[in-house]
Amino acid sequence: MPRDIAEAIGLAYANLGPEQPVAVRSSATAEDLPEMSFAGQQETYLNMRGEAMVLDAVKRCWASLWTARAIGYRAIHTIAPQDVSLAVVVQELVPADAAGILFTANPMTGVREQVMINAAWDLGEAIVGGLVTPDMVVVDKASGRIVSQEINEKDVMTVRTPEGTHEEPVPADRRKQPVLSAEQAAELARVGVRIEELYGQPMDIEWVRDLGQIFVVQARPVTALPELLDITPIEWKLADPKGQYMRASVIELMPDPLSPLFTTLGLPAWNNAMKGLIRTPGIVKVGNRTLVEIFDAYTLMTINDYAYYDLTSIRKNPGKLVVLVPNFVPLMKFAIKTAKQRWEKEHSEYIDLVKRWEETNLATASAGYLFNGVAVITDEAAKYYLTIQGGILPAAYMSELFFTIVYDKLIKRCSDPSAPTFVLGYDSEPIRAEKSLYDLAQWVHTQPELKKALQEMSGPGFEELYRADQVTGADQEVWSELRRRFTSHLIHYGHAIYDLDFAKPLPVDDPTALFETLKFFLSGKATNPNARQEKAATKREQAKQEILARLGNGLRARMFKRMLNWAQDMAPLREDALADVGLGWPMVRRMLHELGRRLVETGSVDTQDDIFWLNVDEVQEAVRALDGGQTPM
Repeated sequence: MPRDIAEAIGLAYANLGPEQPVAVRSSATAEDLPEMSFAGQQETYLNMRGEAMVLDAVKRCWASLWTARAIGYRAIHTIAPQDVSLAVVVQELVPADAAGILFTANPMTGVREQVMINAAWDLGEAIVGGLVTPDMVVVDKASGRIVSQEINEKDVMTVRTPEGTHEEPVPADRRKQPVLSAEQAAELARVGVRIEELYGQPMDIEWVRDLGQIFVVQARPVTALPELLDITPIEWKLADPKGQYMRASVIELMPDPLSPLFTTLGLPAWNNAMKGLIRTPGIVKVGNRTLVEIFDAYTLMTINDYAYYDLTSIRKNPGKLVVLVPNFVPLMKFAIKTAKQRWEKEHSEYIDLVKRWEETNLATASAGYLFNGVAVITDEAAKYYLTIQGGILPAAYMSELFFTIVYDKLIKRCSDPSAPTFVLGYDSEPIRAEKSLYDLAQWVHTQPELKKALQEMSGPGFEELYRADQVTGADQEVWSELRRRFTSHLIHYGHAIYDLDFAKPLPVDDPTALFETLKFFLSGKATNPNARQEKAATKREQAKQEILARLGNGLRARMFKRMLNWAQDMAPLREDALADVGLGWPMVRRMLHELGRRLVETGSVDTQDDIFWLNVDEVQEAVRALDGGQTPM
């Protein structure tokens, strides 16, 4: 950096005050053009303190104009190197407790009369970097009324450290808590409208909040909005116009409209499993029918093909809820005390059932036998999930919550690590899956020809070659070894689901996403999950020993150890339990695809996947026709 520039920056920084935290942000001349956006191409550094850190951050911002990512993006859009330059903006940092992005027109629908606000905890880099799914609030400009809101589970937040910033887990009690109140959302909307009026066009605005006060840190034009179409609004017909409906709990695993087959087969299985769980001996007193009736009314149903809980019966008879008061504590004690034991038993039964059905010869089995297998596995999957929901999940949430309360209120000092530090770094199914793929990438690094071929290959291209067991750009023997290792990964982890609807392909069905992750690991930009886990485990154990050494053997030490042991026991179990919810789905999809294949042969449907778009009665009718030697209608 030229001395005169460094001195000017140093002088300007000194005028802000000693060690003033600042944000050092890049602004390139080619950003935010009407036909493209360069957002995220250049770097931003938050919480820079001291002249040395600020000068270093400025240089790194300049350098970010010439990263491979930025050069490649400009090349794709035919922007010559000499046509772009970059300035660096240094702003006083707001010590935000929340941050987000505000669009003064709805970027999803193009509606200009609405403001869309994204919001997450602490600094905004977790949103910009795609590390967290923020809350999403849509506000009517004219009235300031919330039109819709989606409160997401915010797992990660960007926090300030002496070295700058880093990401850490959001405390359990804040993950599902709304970031914005209705009043704050309305205030943000008003601010956005004023900025839009100033510039005379829809704006993309970055905002932060500190102690309830809103600060705007950036505003730029929205580079692309969908055309506003004249579409007649869809009427959402309710079974009861005055009914009470809710999307929560297991519905987090049903984010999209459901297929007809899952609606008519899967949802009843979950409802029946709920009723079976409530009738389990020990959960309620024998003969206490009132509690059973309450949960019988707590049913899954669909509105416009989206899953909802129907709470209408409870809402119309609020007096029934009184019975929960004396039963709540015993209910929770039973659920938590027996959580691990009940999960291990149900998990074992689920595995055994799937293994038995995997021995089925799909080509020779009758259609009725295959569809019975689909129903049996679906019922077992529902029982398995409800066992988790009624045991492992509340035990994990409660243990982490109680530990956090005890630690934050009675133990923690300012210099101590945050409560989540004590439950990180354990081995679990998702981490093992990540390490498996990373280790595969490390092996590929030893095969230069194969590595080059994979880096140049698209996801669909890889899947086509993988399915056909063909090779391109590499030795056949090396390719076969890659295929063997990748297949082993799919066998162990290919049943992972993020959507309960078995109409959705699994990683074992469509491995393109896993292949893209493998390519990312090959790029050298990914952190080593083995080292990351080891670092978290070391930090966890070190923090534990330091706290215990400080507390000695008193009451606080005993409370700390008791709460910590409980939280650490449950944390990995939650991940392991949820990872196997879709254990039976590969077999379910294979059996349904076999039925779909037979229907294609009779000309009843066009593709195997069409079976997911029949309801359960239609499939049963088709199954009877197939087994009777008739052509399904």
